[in-house]
Amino acid sequence: MKFIFLKSGDYLELEPNNTPIASVWFESIFSKKMNMSYFARDTSFITRSNETINNLNAAIDIVNKFAVEKNLPQIMFNKIVGIDQQWLNASHKKWVLYTDRLKNIVNGDNTKQNYPSFVKSWQNINLYIHSLEYYYSVYFTNTNGAYLENIDIKIQPEDCEYSQHDLILRFDDLGKHQYDQWITGSSVDEETSNYKTISARFEYVFNPQLNKGILPNPAYIEWCNQNNLQVMPPWIILGNFKKNKWEIKQLMHQNLSRGLEVGFEL
Repeated sequence: MKFIFLKSGDYLELEPNNTPIASVWFESIFSKKMNMSYFARDTSFITRSNETINNLNAAIDIVNKFAVEKNLPQIMFNKIVGIDQQWLNASHKKWVLYTDRLKNIVNGDNTKQNYPSFVKSWQNINLYIHSLEYYYSVYFTNTNGAYLENIDIKIQPEDCEYSQHDLILRFDDLGKHQYDQWITGSSVDEETSNYKTISARFEYVFNPQLNKGILPNPAYIEWCNQNNLQVMPPWIILGNFKKNKWEIKQLMHQNLSRGLEVGFEL
C-alpha cells in the first residue's frame, strides 16, 4: 500500500498492521472511497519545526560570521534542510567537540562581553538541534466523514499496543480511554472507554521513547485488575512504513510542508 502526498506526488510504502481492526479500517475507507480524501488538520508540529529550522539556520549564520572573522573554520556549520537526522547527529557531535576544545573561546568571558550574539547563537544551535529530534505528530481527518459507519467489530486488547509508531487509529469518540484515566488518576465510571463508533481519522506519530515492543507498566495491570477491567493497551497501530523512522519523519515533514493533502492507494 502507498501513503501518498497529493501535492508533491511523493509516497511512502506502508504495510498495514495484521489485526482485525486495522484490516476492517482499511477495507472500509477504500470501499467508501474515502482513501484519497485526507488532510493534515493539526499542523502545529509542522509549523513549529519549520520555525525551529529557520531559527537554527539564523544562528548558524551568526556563528559562521564569527568563525570567518576569527579564522576558526572548524566551528562553521552547513545549514540544515528539513528534519535531517544525519545532519542533526553530525552537527551535535561537532558542537559538543568544540564546546569542550574551544571553551575559552565559545564561552569565554571576553567573547561573552564582545560577541554576545555569537555566544547566544552557539548555545541555541544545541537547543534547536534537540528540539527537532524528539516527538513529532500530525493528525489527519477526512473530508468525507469523521467516522466509519456500519463497522461491527470489537476492539480487543491483542489489537492494541503500548508503543507509538507510524500510523495510529485514535481513541477519540465519547469517552476517555482507561489508560488515560489511569495516568490522570480519574475514577472509573460511565466515561471509561465509552467508544461507540470507529474514527475515520488517524495520526502519524514519531515517538523515539515509545518504540515497538514496549511492555505494560505493572502498576497499570494492577489498576485494571482492581477495577475489573480488561488490560487494554492505549494505542491501535494501523500500519508501519517500510523506511527507518528517522527517514520517515524527514519525508513526512518535507512533503507536508508543501501540501497537507494525503491519501492511500493499493
